[in-house]
Amino acid sequence: MRRMPKVALIPTAEVARRLGRDVRTVHRWVDAGRLTPVAKTPGIRGALLFNARDVDKLAEELNAEQATA
Repeated sequence: MRRMPKVALIPTAEVARRLGRDVRTVHRWVDAGRLTPVAKTPGIRGALLFNARDVDKLAEELNAEQATA
């Protein structure tokens, strides 16, 4: 049987830190579809969890945008 690759999940605050943005910006990007959480913890106000690789990819895109601006 094949093993599923391990995915590093990070919470919204860590996403904001890695991207150099505010947590509210991360939530706006989720609402706009720019960033997609892979899981949500239980409850009405459950935490969003993101794939660390997706966040790192977005960070590279943001850095490229800043470099060309």
